[in-house]
Amino acid sequence: MQKMVALRSLYRAASCRSLIGFASVAGNQLLHHQSAPRSLFTLSSATASVDVAHLPEIKDPDVLCAFKDLMAASWDELDATVIHDVKNALPKNSDDKSGQEILKNIFQSAEAVEEFSGRVMSLKMELDDSIGMSGEVCWPWVQR
Repeated sequence: MQKMVALRSLYRAASCRSLIGFASVAGNQLLHHQSAPRSLFTLSSATASVDVAHLPEIKDPDVLCAFKDLMAASWDELDATVIHDVKNALPKNSDDKSGQEILKNIFQSAEAVEEFSGRVMSLKMELDDSIGMSGEVCWPWVQR
């Protein structure tokens, strides 16, 4: 989640810089720029667009609370309270089946990210150990 926040921040900073560039461009150059293809760091219109994250329509308050907690949590290591809230909201008998389906999909994604992050960290630690980045003497032929 922190990585996504950093990426969003980078994107917004780049967008603001391109907006400052828009203010200094003459009218005919602005029209030319508007017809240019979109890229990551340019806007498609002269007006400032706002990044809007659309939340799904979730009617059940428990499912919505669990969804928001899950989206706000770091997926590198999920909190036990977040997992508990999600697991309580999923089997609940509710009319909001689509909300529960959304929560289930997000929870599965979060679990997959957590597992992947753990494996990547294990590989990084193994690589660090094998090249001596951990500060430990890891080669058997090195004498102390």
